[in-house]
Amino acid sequence: MSKTLLQMEGVSMHFPVKRLGRKNRFIHAMDDVSLTISKGEIMALVGESGSGKTTTAKVVAKIYRPTAGRVLFNGSDVFGYQGRRQDLEYRKQVQMIFQNPFDALNPTHKVRSILERPFAIHHLAAGRERKDGMEEVLARVGLEPAENYLDKFPHELSGGERQRINIARALAVDPVLLLADEPTSMLDVSIKMIIMNILKGSRDENQI
Repeated sequence: MSKTLLQMEGVSMHFPVKRLGRKNRFIHAMDDVSLTISKGEIMALVGESGSGKTTTAKVVAKIYRPTAGRVLFNGSDVFGYQGRRQDLEYRKQVQMIFQNPFDALNPTHKVRSILERPFAIHHLAAGRERKDGMEEVLARVGLEPAENYLDKFPHELSGGERQRINIARALAVDPVLLLADEPTSMLDVSIKMIIMNILKGSRDENQI
């Protein structure tokens, strides 16, 4: 029997719209969302633009704190965590791939700096081991040899290459749950298939 990894129980996210001299209104980005995801399971949220798909992912990623409801990860309330250590451990286990890689990658940082950060933040490796880790994760997303990419800025890469860097950054910490926000919507058909095969391969290899 598959182990339950994530549960959302009646989760809502309302954004206030401030109006000078008038009562605030609220945009209901998502209302009463409940779902369960098991380890190794692939779940797709389908809906029209503005239906709350990205908001749902950002709540799970702890980018937004929900207005109501609970998010449980391995049975523990995600927003009940106390302290930086627990929060950092959660963020290591749950990673998000954003829709637009150009917006997600710092344009002033080279790929080397972008990929070093997850290793440094989560104290995964240093020195030669860190470089080996970056080369390994680039190979996982089909960017070889690493020397051709590590010293480039995001604007020097194609759209498909940028999205692979985006994915590599997420995979670098070996997450348990990977949230993909329409990761192929801005790419041509041939690159879409490559990206989807990379994600499926990671699921099959690591059961994420």
